[in-house]
Amino acid sequence: MNNKAIAVVDSGVGGLVCLKAIRKALPGEDIIYFGDTANMPYGTKSQEEVCALADKFTSFLYAHGIKMIILACGTLSSTAIPFFYKNYPELLVQGVIDPVVSAAARQCDEDSNVGVIATPRSIESDAYAQSFERLRKHLNVFYRGCPELSVYIEKGITEGPEMEELLHGYLDEMVYEDKIESLVLGCTHYPLVSGCINKLYPQLKLIEPSEALAKNAKVLLTVHGMDSGKDDGGTLCIYASKKTDGFIKMADSLGFGDALFEEVTL
Repeated sequence: MNNKAIAVVDSGVGGLVCLKAIRKALPGEDIIYFGDTANMPYGTKSQEEVCALADKFTSFLYAHGIKMIILACGTLSSTAIPFFYKNYPELLVQGVIDPVVSAAARQCDEDSNVGVIATPRSIESDAYAQSFERLRKHLNVFYRGCPELSVYIEKGITEGPEMEELLHGYLDEMVYEDKIESLVLGCTHYPLVSGCINKLYPQLKLIEPSEALAKNAKVLLTVHGMDSGKDDGGTLCIYASKKTDGFIKMADSLGFGDALFEEVTL
């Protein structure tokens, strides 16, 4: 058993959706959430830039005493995991890519057409492609980087004409030419526009990462004997590098309005 906190990190509001699932799966764990809203989007940055930012926020979180870091961010999961293994070997590290790809394998039929949307950095890293290749199941997978989608979501634009136009630009080719049947939301921001996607493409099966990520994190803690051993009573602290209106509004809408919430400069 280990009573240190778990850190959940993202470039902004997207990881808050995962945080909700993680708190449900691990109600006895103390959790620190960090959203790097001052430096988002991560998905258009180089690997070196992403790792430099990761070093800053992990130093901050490490000083608070953590045992595990959950990367509720596709870009961090695709580019920075080797950084964490090298620089923080004592921390358990859980990324988002393998859990959501495994969820896709469970939910999709053999030889079906699957789309993956994520940040450009995540797609260019081939992390999703490599994860799909490790599956014992053949799926026809199509990828698309969406450079502006998370930015719109951070601004609170999750529906309406602007979002619909943006989604048509990213998804029409995969839906109407590649004939995808399922869509993996490979950035943790994207479930926040699942309602708009369902409106435009009701035939698609959407696969999002939050529950799979939470389940994997729970298994990892248990296997390593580092869970708190408590069934409830876990605390929550939320930090952001910039306290934006969009972040505050999203945290409140997801039920985190009563959590300790501070802006920190790294």
